[in-house]
Amino acid sequence: MGGILIEAFVKQGLVSPQNILATVGHAGNERKNLPKSAISPGTDNRAAVRGADVILLCVKPQAVGQVVDEIRP
Repeated sequence: MGGILIEAFVKQGLVSPQNILATVGHAGNERKNLPKSAISPGTDNRAAVRGADVILLCVKPQAVGQVVDEIRP
């Protein structure tokens, strides 16, 4: 779902790709999740949210708490 949102935001001109930081749960999954995007996601959630104005958590419901705990500090 995150990849679909990123592609839509970029296509509609709402945000430019260079202003997007995305992560994936496991290295190697980036092309599966963002097949047409110019975004190269990483795996460090804390680094991705540092200084962010908007954060979208596009994870399965059971992973939300874990990700929030990780990025909270």
